[in-house]
Amino acid sequence: MARHELIDVYQGFEICSHSMTHPYLTDLSADRLDWELQTSKRILEEIFQRPVRGFCYPFHACNDFVKEAVHRAGYRWARGREQPDGLYPYADPLELHPSCHFLDEDFWEKYERWRRGNGLFAFWGHSYEMKDEAMWADFEVMIERISLDPDAEWVFAGDLFF
Repeated sequence: MARHELIDVYQGFEICSHSMTHPYLTDLSADRLDWELQTSKRILEEIFQRPVRGFCYPFHACNDFVKEAVHRAGYRWARGREQPDGLYPYADPLELHPSCHFLDEDFWEKYERWRRGNGLFAFWGHSYEMKDEAMWADFEVMIERISLDPDAEWVFAGDLFF
């Protein structure tokens, strides 16, 4: 796919950064951390011609030093460490805790627990984890099942805070 095609392909999606080289951010110097955060944000904004407000911590690795750098870089929210029940509302928009990974064996059990509790169910995953067409088909069925649930509403993560 050509770079200029990305704007149309990702129309309707929230674009977020994940750093330039996917390092453990907690292991970086201040200068390297700022480069990872600011450069990835700038490049994505140039490609998509819109603000990039969200960040996802590689390996869920964050601490107060990293969170401050993420804030300084201009991100408004960030997804990181997992929290067992995906409690909402979040006290800190730089610590959005997903409910589970999209390949969790107990995904539907966690989803049903959310339905009974009327809370926020946020799942995460990477496209590279999809090993074959069957996994993509299963994922599409998962999205369709959630979309058909009258109690479910899809929202961008950034909309939870602002």
